[in-house]
Order: sequence, then C-alpha cells, then structure tokens
Amino acid sequence: MFRGGLPFSVFHSPEWKKFFLLVYAGRFSGPDDPRKVRGSRLDTASGQVAAHVDWAIRCADTVSLTLDGAGDVNGKTTYNVVGCLPRKFLLGSLRMGVTVASASNFLPALCTCFPSSLLQPTTDTFQKWPVTAANPRLHALASRRLWASFTENASVMVSMRTAAQADGLVLSAYCCFAHAVKLISKELCARAPFATMLKLVISGTVFFGAV
Repeated sequence: MFRGGLPFSVFHSPEWKKFFLLVYAGRFSGPDDPRKVRGSRLDTASGQVAAHVDWAIRCADTVSLTLDGAGDVNGKTTYNVVGCLPRKFLLGSLRMGVTVASASNFLPALCTCFPSSLLQPTTDTFQKWPVTAANPRLHALASRRLWASFTENASVMVSMRTAAQADGLVLSAYCCFAHAVKLISKELCARAPFATMLKLVISGTVFFGAV
C-alpha cells in the first residue's frame, strides 16, 4: 500500500475484508481502518524505509545531493532532498512554513533531512587507497561521503549552495542544467523571432483543441 502510493481507504470496505479473510483462511482481514494505517503502521513502514536508506548511505563511497521544490494548489512549496549514489534515494522533504525562505534558514533545514551516516567521515577509503592520504585534494574527497549539491538557479538557492560549499558541507556546488535551459528559453520566447513562433504554436494548439 505504502510503496504503491494507494489511498489509505482503498481496502477499507466489507468486500475487501471478506476477500482477505477468504484468502488468508480467516487469519487476516486487511490492513485495518485508515486511521491506523496512516498512524502506527505508517510510522513502522517509514522507519523501515529510513533504515534502508541509511544502510545504503553507509555503504556508498560518495553521495551527491539534489534539492528541488514542488508547489501545491495553495502556493506552498515542498522541497525534496534526494541523494544520488548514483541510485537515487529520497532523504527527506521540508517546508519552510512561516520561516523566511532565506539561505541562512534553508541550510540548517536542509541538514535536518540528512541521515546521520551522511555526515560521518569515512575511514576505509584510506585503507583501500593509501595514496589519498598523501594529496590534500584526494584526502578531502576520500574523507567524506557528501561531495556535491545541485539546486535550482533561484538567488536563494544559489546563496545556499554557495554557503554550503564555504562551510565545508560539500566540496562542489552546481546549478541545475535543466532549470538553466528553462530560464534561457523563457527569455528567448520574449524576443523575435521566437515570440512570433510561440504565438503561432499557441494559436494552433487552441484551434485544434477546439476542433
């Protein structure tokens, strides 16, 4: 249910209860009512997922972070923090709420989403590759799991990733290439001949949509 993203009430019906009782010979009648599913059972499932993510982080030699925001219908933004190993894991989500969305507030909030193992120094790399202890740059790379962060190009995000690099939280900070292309495209669409082309495309879309 949790992995599939199904609504908590999907199995809360007499028909499903009878089905489960029949399949499991009367030993199981379903995942219980929605209140319990979104309460203690959700806590148990999320704890198991968090333990799996923490284990994956501990086994990774390097981790890069991506931070992306998604707005809802009420205009509130949820920021998803994803760790790339290169396999992607959702490390956590955060909302600023009434807190001012400044770089100085974003950075501590971002760190609260990290598994504890992410910021722990690595030691086995020096044993595997002794040469890393002799070079300052290689030493910096080998002594940590968190290497780089990728964010959007909004001024707040630029300031936050710059602060993260200055504080030594990450070694490198990069902008989102897709977002950069989006901003460039938006600017080009306001200029000739792209503005005319955009109007023609919109007109054609509206026309065929009406037909």
